[in-house]
Amino acid sequence: MDIGFADDVLKAPCLLDWTSKADPGHTKTPETVNRLELGYELDSNDALMKPIPPSMDKYITAETAANKGGSVLSIKSRLPTYLKNPVSGLALCSQPGISPNNKDSQAKGNPKVLFRNGMISGKPTAIHITGSRSLIWNGSNNLVDSVYRRFERFKENTFMLSKVVSLTPADLATFSFSKVHIKGVNYLVGSMKLALVKDQRVIPAELELWRVSGGILATGKAWLERSGQAFLFGELRQLNGRFYFLFGRFSLPECL
Repeated sequence: MDIGFADDVLKAPCLLDWTSKADPGHTKTPETVNRLELGYELDSNDALMKPIPPSMDKYITAETAANKGGSVLSIKSRLPTYLKNPVSGLALCSQPGISPNNKDSQAKGNPKVLFRNGMISGKPTAIHITGSRSLIWNGSNNLVDSVYRRFERFKENTFMLSKVVSLTPADLATFSFSKVHIKGVNYLVGSMKLALVKDQRVIPAELELWRVSGGILATGKAWLERSGQAFLFGELRQLNGRFYFLFGRFSLPECL
């Protein structure tokens, strides 16, 4: 199983067609948690966060006709960031210092995250901006546009489908909760429930499928498996309107 960023998963091509494996019946459930609330666990000891500056305030998906009546999914980062001093260009905060030597150790400071920008004007500089990337939820180059916008659209337009799919041991061996294509629609597999029995050739699996925009099944080549010094290579091809996966095994020297 692979673990990746949601944005990479959502924009990845769909290479698996499970139309012929899927039972025709299903249960469809609308997604009611279809808006995002994005924010930080702000440092209560930083006086600059009282009141919260607009640039550091949380972002909430606007209500539209597509998500009207839905609730919000709260995603809160435990690592906030610092504001930038417009004069010095350095990170800025306002809170009591900590000095164990002077018995001033009661004040607490929460961890922050910044981009290291190297030496600027002879000073080591770490701020919330680097190039065209920012750690702020609002304003130009914000985190919503650069990281969460695709996931936001997915939550607004998806629904959940409960469906039984008959899989083979080879299907399970090469699957890593990627996109699957069923009858003209692409889905993300949210969960899979099945019972494994020795020497079972067909394995009924109960899936929770989440609709992904677009119903295109991609063609192309992919490395599927590495076993010792050999690789299993799969190529997806289309013939007479149907898709087939061609397999071949190559030794490591032949691959290089």
